[in-house]
Amino acid sequence: MRMPRLSLTTRIFLSSAGIVVLILAITLAVTQRSAMRAAERSITRQLDGTMLRVRELVTSDRAQLASRARVYTESPDFRSGFENPKNEHNDFLDLSQTAAEQLGAQWTQFIDRDGVRLAKSDAPTAAGDTLTGSPLVRAALEQEISQGFGVAGDSTLIETVAVPILGAGGRLLGALMAARYVTDSVARAVGSLTQTEVMFFALDKHDEPRLAAASEQARASSRPLLLAVSARLHADSDGVQQAGSAGDSVAASATLDKVTLNGEHFVSKRALLPSASGAPVGSLRRS
Repeated sequence: MRMPRLSLTTRIFLSSAGIVVLILAITLAVTQRSAMRAAERSITRQLDGTMLRVRELVTSDRAQLASRARVYTESPDFRSGFENPKNEHNDFLDLSQTAAEQLGAQWTQFIDRDGVRLAKSDAPTAAGDTLTGSPLVRAALEQEISQGFGVAGDSTLIETVAVPILGAGGRLLGALMAARYVTDSVARAVGSLTQTEVMFFALDKHDEPRLAAASEQARASSRPLLLAVSARLHADSDGVQQAGSAGDSVAASATLDKVTLNGEHFVSKRALLPSASGAPVGSLRRS
């Protein structure tokens, strides 16, 4: 599946009402109606533990990208190339494309010390936009490593990192930003490790869930699952706002959500995923 390219990176990182990332993870465990209460108590305990594990797996993948980016920018060869006073746009473009390849990122971009984009690996003609409106960029220019989740378009979930580029004596030279898409392979890997079926989805501008990535069985059931999610969110007048409200507790949804697929009963809970600013942009849901 071809992922969309972004013309303005800042769109990913700035808060946007109606664009909320959620994760749905489904354990294929059927409960008997006669033992529903006892089963729900047991499943709730399993959900709590597994939600924490799923979140750890997703965020640790992003943390590894940040770590690789930091090590890469500390390389003397890279810094000498980046600091070359004769560098022009094409030189920074070459550097960004090499960085994307080395880091295993979908794209990278370099920002100067004033927050102006120097080059973006997948957009050779990208303008020199000022990116200081991004919390991710601002943190990197304050010499901090920053991480977050974001949305490209209505349905592409991305994990993003930004690291400062320091010269001799700790002098700030700029920042490197890297992004990687959350794809079906990520969902399958997380699902395999947690013995769950995982689906990532995003809320579009109409507050309707859109499929972003999923493991095999979750994708096969995505239509009824998305309908169930939509009905659950809109049945609660505060449902959509709560999905993107402040706080990042894994227990953001204390009650179980129920859905029936092909006559089988499932339950799920949600947990939030934070953006670079620390505000939650998403939720994790497992049944």
